[in-house]
Order: sequence, then structure tokens, then C-alpha cells
Amino acid sequence: MMNGAHGASKRFGESNPQDPITVRYYHGRITREEAETRLRNSGCMQGDYLLRDSLGKEGHYAISLCFDGNIYHYAIERQHDGGVAIKDGNKFAGPVELVQHHEKKLDGLLCLLERPCCLTDGQKPRAYGDLSHEEMEDEIALVAQNQGLSRDTIQKAIASNRSQFDRLVKSILHQERPWFHGQLTRTEAEQRIVTSGLQEGKFLARERSEPGSFALSLCYNSSVYHYKIDKDCTGMLSIKDGPKFDSLLQMVDHYTLKKDGLLCCLMVPCIDPQKRRHSAGPAATPSPGYRRAQSAEDEPMPVRTPPAPPQPRRVNTQSADEATLGPFMPPPHPMHHPAPYHVSHPLVPQPHPPRQRPMIEQIVNGKWEEPDHHADEPSPQRASSQEPPIVDDKTYGIPNDREMIYGRVAKMRNTKILEVKYLYCGEPIGKGNFGSVLKGSYNMHGTHIPVAIKTLKTENGIPNSKPEIVKEAEIMADLDHQHIVRMIGICEGFEMMLVLELAELGPLHKYLKRHTNMSIRNVLELMLQVAKGMQYLESQKFVHRDLAARNVLLVDETFAKISDFGMSKALGLDSQYYVAETAGRWPLKWYAPECIYRFKFSSKSDVWSYGVTLWEALSYGKKPYANMKGQELMAFIESGSRLAQPDRCPHEAYALMRQCWEDEARDRPSFDNIVETMTSIIRGLRAGTLRTR
Repeated sequence: MMNGAHGASKRFGESNPQDPITVRYYHGRITREEAETRLRNSGCMQGDYLLRDSLGKEGHYAISLCFDGNIYHYAIERQHDGGVAIKDGNKFAGPVELVQHHEKKLDGLLCLLERPCCLTDGQKPRAYGDLSHEEMEDEIALVAQNQGLSRDTIQKAIASNRSQFDRLVKSILHQERPWFHGQLTRTEAEQRIVTSGLQEGKFLARERSEPGSFALSLCYNSSVYHYKIDKDCTGMLSIKDGPKFDSLLQMVDHYTLKKDGLLCCLMVPCIDPQKRRHSAGPAATPSPGYRRAQSAEDEPMPVRTPPAPPQPRRVNTQSADEATLGPFMPPPHPMHHPAPYHVSHPLVPQPHPPRQRPMIEQIVNGKWEEPDHHADEPSPQRASSQEPPIVDDKTYGIPNDREMIYGRVAKMRNTKILEVKYLYCGEPIGKGNFGSVLKGSYNMHGTHIPVAIKTLKTENGIPNSKPEIVKEAEIMADLDHQHIVRMIGICEGFEMMLVLELAELGPLHKYLKRHTNMSIRNVLELMLQVAKGMQYLESQKFVHRDLAARNVLLVDETFAKISDFGMSKALGLDSQYYVAETAGRWPLKWYAPECIYRFKFSSKSDVWSYGVTLWEALSYGKKPYANMKGQELMAFIESGSRLAQPDRCPHEAYALMRQCWEDEARDRPSFDNIVETMTSIIRGLRAGTLRTR
């Protein structure tokens, strides 16, 4: 039935997995959008599918499956022991074995894998840019031999743990690529791009003066921009606030497919002169691997009044070495003329800032959907809209036994440092900004407390700036409220671990998608608890900056907690707001206008976010501003338009949302006001004096 996939499927541990390259339904490193295009072009019949690589992590895969006219994506995750599995599913030796299993058994899929969408004649699975899989195999073997490994050692390493071996070799494979120029200063990089001919999207990668530190130089609008590539404590590479990658090769490949925060995609490699004789053509000609299909992220946004474009500047070939020029800059703020050698651009408040111009291009062109660490999982099947809502008569907001324990721990905690020997780490339950999130327990004075553990590997012997996870811990250390996920402590060792209260039911929006028959009143009960948590933060002069349904966790169906304080800021004693110095990958669909235009955050901007979160909850997990991007969203807000009233939402609750979305921060309610209003609405629903729609 499927090419190259015969016989019974092999569970993990039975034998070596079949290489995906041997089956014709394996398409390699293509985007989700390209997978959907290929399936639709093949007819998109129910049960049609293809297998592809996950672009996010080396050794991970995804199945794209047609069902009922739609296409769903299942993430196949590499396990710690080398096997692969769909989340909460059986483990298999490899992705081909997993596919063979799901030919015959649903085991959680929406339908059986019936018809493979195979590559056309002459078509090969996409590897990395200008490399085919065969060339990749040769490169891996060559690099491994250059590192002193014998062929026998290489074959044994491949047989025992192929994915780990590939990841190790690919971490240095960039050295052979024509776009990698070795150690080069910023000025030299500019000279090479200019000399070879300025072209939109021309790029090179280079090593900075510090060993193992890289930068990306990119031509856009006849100017050359430089992006510093950071390396975190786990060895993952990223451009500031961007996605993380196992290798430079993987990063460059990702940005050839989607700009994802850059000014444009990487389109034309600027070839290292020393490698030119090995290249297929002149430096100014993009190789076939860089002629990519347009994806959704590449489509231009609706244009209003565009920001002032960066002005071309003369490249200064006389400037000093990079070390004297200060830090790299991200794309310049459109409020200012580009000055790539300046350290920073202070924001100057204006009495009446123009609404169109201050938008930073990297924000406007960034991702507008909510971040989701399991983006390749299919949406859960929703309960029928015909089912009557169920009113839970339990009392909402009353601490359960575990919450009582957490409350006592918070009061008796006299140190932030916990001993590793008392901490038990269990199964992974998610992925955070810094690493894995594990379920576990901590033995405190003989009592085993269920906990969530955020992990961050440290790099031995390498001095680092303070890790972000430690900054989050410092923010959380003094916060104590029953509707906030409290920190229990930090464990330091081979891995940095942040130990937190455990909220087992997970994010509110995902829970509500699976429980659409929960009554509106009960949903409002949970959102009242969120308002109380935010009321506490407001009283402590804290700005959360990332309030959304994804960051509201449920301890049980009656008890909610606000989580994820990675973006939070403490306000000064005499300050009512915080001004961000730089833009990041911000969740703009939850942000008030002043956050976007003036980088200004306050409790009143958190109120705007609360309004969007309330809308998510009363929409049972729908995404706000679905399918809107960039300037389209901003034009929608500026025109006075707002999210529509959800189907079953009481008029009084929608009126509260509209108050939260007032243009001027001073016109929005405080969280004290919101708690009072929410309490009144719930009381009216209980008494029958208020009705849902």
C-alpha cells in the first residue's frame, strides 16, 4: 500500500529503524504551508498524508494528514532514548515504523493513513538549501573523518544513535558551506557583499572574534544589516527573541524558507572567495536550493501608510575592527535613520506620535499567531454545539488540599535554593522558553509536594550573563497569591531548575476547546480568579506583559493560576509604567496600542490583555483576530473596530471587554474595577437577573 514501507511496524527497541529517505512519501525539510499545498494538489482525499521533517528541531518529524477537507499536522517527537512518538502515543523505532502502525490503527489520529502523497518522478526530499540528502550523507561522513573518526566508528555511531550523531556533525557542517566565511569583521562582511553585487536577500554567515560566536550579514534595500547570533547555555543558537536552532546550518535553512522577524528571507548566498572554485556558479546567482515556494509567511501585508524605509548608506570601509564598534543592532527603528554602528536608539516621547510611522518593521512582519510549542498537533475535536451547557455546582476559587499545601510552603519558605537530592524529576509535560518543563515532586520536611520543573542546562566553564530563567525566578520570588503560579525555589547543578507549583490541567484555552459545554458562568468564575491575580500584581506594581489564555493554567476545573513571568517587569516606586528599550517577538494580538507605538507598558496595558483573554475564554479557546497580520490588525484597531461579541457571552461581559479596549489607557478600568464588575456579573447569572445570549 505504501512505497518502501512493507511488513509489520516495528515498536521501539525491536530493530534499527528504516531510513525515511527510502520511502517516497517522505518530503524532507518543507514548511507546513508547502506540505498543505502538495496535499491539495494531489486531491486532498480523506486519509491522504505525507511525512516531513520538523523545521524546528533536528531529528523530529511531522505527519500532514487530510481529514474532512482540512489538513492536520501531527508532531513526531524524538525521545530521549532515540525512539519517536506522537505526544501521548506509542513509541516506535523511527517515523516510518510509526506510519506503518497508523496504516492499520487510529490510536488517536483522526483517520487511518490510507494514501501516501508521494514525490513526483525526479523529485527528491528537500534537505538543507543547496544540499541533497545524498550530498548531506557524503558531507557528514567527510566532516566526521576530518574530525578523526574512522569509517568503522562512524558506522557504529550511526547504527547506535543516528539522530544524535547527525546533530553532532551538523553543528560543524556549516564550515563547508559557501555562505560561511569563517572569522570576519563586520566591515569585511559588508565589503564582500558590496563587491559581489548588492542584491535583495544576499547574505553570509561569519564567525565573530569570540570563538563559537556567529553573526549573519544580510542585504536589504541596498543596505547591509547585521544580526548577532546568540548561543544559550544549552548550545542552541538564535537571533535575539527568535526561534532556537541546533546548528547554524539549520538556522540558515530556516530563514531561507521564512523571514520570521528578519527584514527579508535569505535568498542569495554571498560565496566565500576561497570556496568560489567549488561552487556551481557565480556568487550573484542563487543556487536551486534557494528558489523556494512562497509560503504564507512570505505574502506581503496589506499596505496602509508604510513606515519610512531604511535610507541607503555608504558602507564605511575605513572603520575599525568590529570589537571597537559596539554591539550589533537589530533592524533600525523606523522613527530614526538607520545607524548600524550606534549602540542604541533612545525613544523620545512625542506629544502626538503619528500612528503609522513608529511601527518597527521586525514587529509588523513577525508572527501574529500565539506561540504554541505543539503547533504540529491537530486541534482537539470540539464538543458539539448542540450539547447543553453544564453548570458545575462546585464552589469556584476555593483552594483544594494541594493548594493549601502550596500556601503553607509559600509562608514557610526561607530560602530560594533547594537541594537537588530532595527533587524528583518525572515525565516531560511541555516546553518552555528555556528548555523542558517536567512534572515532579519535592520532599520538603517529609512532605512530597507535586511540582513543575523548568530546566535549563548550564555550560560548564563558560562565563555567561545571568540566564533568563534566573531573572524570571527573581521576579517570582516575592510573589505570593493563590491565583498566581508561585515559585518554590531553584536547584542548581548540571542543569538549572526552576521549581514551581504544578497546575496539571494545563492552559485555559486548550482546556476550553475540549470542554465547550462548560457553562458561561463557570468560565466567568475562572476569569474572576484571573482578575484577582492581576489585581494582586497591580497592587505589587508588577506588569505581566504576556497575559493570555495560554498563560492561565488550571489546577483543576475550578481553580486558575496566572503563569509565565518571563516578560514581567517590576515598576519603580514612583512609576506607573515601564518603557521597553527594544522590541521583541511580542504577542501583539494581546497588546494595547501604546505598547506597540511607544513601547509603554503599565497595569492599564495588562487590562487590555485581560480583555482579549476574557474574549478567548468566552469563545472557548478561539484565536483572537484570526488570520489577521501586521498592518491589517493595526488598521482594524485604529479604525475603532474590536473583536466581536462571542456567541454565548452576556452583554455585560462584552461591555467590560470594550472598556478594557479603550484607546486611551486612562479610560480603561483598573483591576479593582474589573474584579467588582466580574463579581456583579456572576452574581446576576446565579440569581437569574442576567442572561447569556
